[in-house]
Amino acid sequence: IYRGESHIDLTIRVEELLEPLGYNLRDEVFNWIQTHEEENILDSALKTGFLSQFRFVAKGVYDVIRLIGEENFTLAYAPGRRGTAEVAKEAVDNFFDANITLEEFKGINDGNYIVLTDYNDVNISDYNPDITLKVNDSNIVLNEKTYDKGKTIVLVPGKYEKGVILFVLYPEDIKSAVETFFNSGLIKYLKGKALVIKFEDKNNDGIASLEELSAEVMG
Repeated sequence: IYRGESHIDLTIRVEELLEPLGYNLRDEVFNWIQTHEEENILDSALKTGFLSQFRFVAKGVYDVIRLIGEENFTLAYAPGRRGTAEVAKEAVDNFFDANITLEEFKGINDGNYIVLTDYNDVNISDYNPDITLKVNDSNIVLNEKTYDKGKTIVLVPGKYEKGVILFVLYPEDIKSAVETFFNSGLIKYLKGKALVIKFEDKNNDGIASLEELSAEVMG
């Protein structure tokens, strides 16, 4: 047994050798290499490769927002939501001096995303274990707090091995509220673990004005 000084490259290689033999040391190795500095380029490469196998949590909405304009993003939309997605893309490009890609949502594959979709289309906890979202016929329950499903937009940050995600979850019939939110430019100043936007259609015209939107920051 090797009892000399521990090194990142040796530690990761040993973990990789032992895993097929039934020894699961991934969590211990993960915690250990987080507290040790790389000594050379080999350490850096192996550490990056090892850490890329884990899901990391984007702690807040701003962790995603701050990367828009600095990194490539795809704005992915659920079927039938292209019109709203085009409005959102134009606003994001304008406010962040960006040029994000627009495409229909077919899953999270590679890179950074802004995803416009319904509450039931994704499992949020796969990308952010700090957030729980339950959906029933008339309400959503976000981290044990209940909201009217037909009047609520939820923005949740997420992260996976290959990038970050901002989920924009809403029912299709309040797309006007989503478009008004993006056009307002408020997306540049978001914070919190998640954001709830409530739409109160005061004049019953189905078209959202900024005055009819209210925001609730989680965390």
